[in-house]
Amino acid sequence: MAILRRCCCCFPLRRGTVTLGVMGFTGAITAIIFLILALIFVDEIATFVIKFMEKIIDFPRATGTRHLPKEDQDKKKEELHEFLVHAYSTYVFVLALLGEILGGILAGLLVWGAVKKRRNFLLPWLIFAVMVMVGTVVCIITCVVILPVSYGITFLIIGVLELLVMIYFWLVVFSFFQQLRENDQMNINSPAEMKRLTSHM
Repeated sequence: MAILRRCCCCFPLRRGTVTLGVMGFTGAITAIIFLILALIFVDEIATFVIKFMEKIIDFPRATGTRHLPKEDQDKKKEELHEFLVHAYSTYVFVLALLGEILGGILAGLLVWGAVKKRRNFLLPWLIFAVMVMVGTVVCIITCVVILPVSYGITFLIIGVLELLVMIYFWLVVFSFFQQLRENDQMNINSPAEMKRLTSHM
């Protein structure tokens, strides 16, 4: 039995599923564009990240350079800058790009499955969404532990709200999947039921 009957209390599950698929596909395209732009301006972004870190944490203490002269502290910042640039260009960009491409493909399958009422095309998106939610939980916990209390609480509130929205959207798609499965089961059983009824006539 489907968990939800409607999406957002007023839309059919099918329309909600199609809308989520379209949002996911356009979101993936937008994210890919931002990833490419970030790769182009990676030096400026790395500089901004370091300056932001200096505002929220005791940077010399965190990097273990408090006892060093200012020149050596600046050298450590340059090393961190180079590390961030290399990490994004080599690992983060590639992995995020692959993830967004995969997410876009699965969102396309979701739309196709909803339009054609083919429930098997919904399964990859459902599985991928669970993996994303697990990753979100890990990210929230990590940030709460690492960041200062004020920033950690803010990140926790935003992260939990985002996670709740993700869970609700997942339930919408899963409910539509259940609905399609029930319809398929009824279609399979209908001929047998009709045959049984006609045999007693």
